[in-house]
Amino acid sequence: MKNVILDCDIGVDDASALIMLLKNQQKVRLSLVSTVAGNSKIENVCNNTIFILRNFATRWVSVAVGASKPLYGERKLDASDVHGEGGLGGLKVEKQSDAKFTTEVAEEKIYKILSSSKRKITLVAIGPLTNIALLIKKHPEIVKKIAKIIIMGGSISGIGNITPFAEYNFAWDIDAAKSVVESGLKIYLSPIENANNMPVCDDEILASLKDAEHAEILKKIFLNLQDGSVPFGFALHDSCAAAFLLKPNLFKTLKCDIKINNDKKDKRYGQCFCEINKKGKNLVFVPKNYQKVKNFILKTTFGG
Repeated sequence: MKNVILDCDIGVDDASALIMLLKNQQKVRLSLVSTVAGNSKIENVCNNTIFILRNFATRWVSVAVGASKPLYGERKLDASDVHGEGGLGGLKVEKQSDAKFTTEVAEEKIYKILSSSKRKITLVAIGPLTNIALLIKKHPEIVKKIAKIIIMGGSISGIGNITPFAEYNFAWDIDAAKSVVESGLKIYLSPIENANNMPVCDDEILASLKDAEHAEILKKIFLNLQDGSVPFGFALHDSCAAAFLLKPNLFKTLKCDIKINNDKKDKRYGQCFCEINKKGKNLVFVPKNYQKVKNFILKTTFGG
């Protein structure tokens, strides 16, 4: 069984990724879900996380509250136009008033779990990388306790979805992204090209919807979404990271060096691209067959 910590900013595609892991709790042991502002403000992210866990988890998972703003400055980006006002599409989630969170903030709870574990743990980071950057800044020695980190962010070619050059997760806290990429962690990157090349349509969701128990919740979250970054449908970016964790044989990995531009004076500020080379320090993964990966995501998220 894989020991995993999920760091996320629960919006629509994060919800898919979390549901995928929760439906595979016989394969994945979620030690913690840590939250970070990104797709929505931190209050919504925490509320959405608790809601998904209460409805889909077969055993409880601890939740730690993380960063509400980037390492430097204030929160500037918002994705409510894509993920809905509350972050879960058309689903209006009531305040989970009796929700319980860990007493430690996210980076300290992650540190506590990593330092006390006899085995290395895999981090899956599918939101802005602020929590992970804070973890490394405060406890640089903890890197050796991390087996690898699977990150959804950036791109292979330098394209963006929030600007022509910048991908949303990295752009939300570009300094955190650069810090994590340069930390020496074993990084597996899922770039935006993965989901951009296999957007999901409502008809495909409905055809895959075999989970009768959660059908109404799933339909309210995932149907009738507007994603301006793809020509049709919705790009489930974070689901690709979960798919790689659960079924890595569906992907091919390429050695690369990840380059991030955090020069505010440069028009390409926020850009990430992967320099593919055999001596690269990092790894980027892409589907061997896009339709097979898409089918796996649909079946795992919406299947019974």
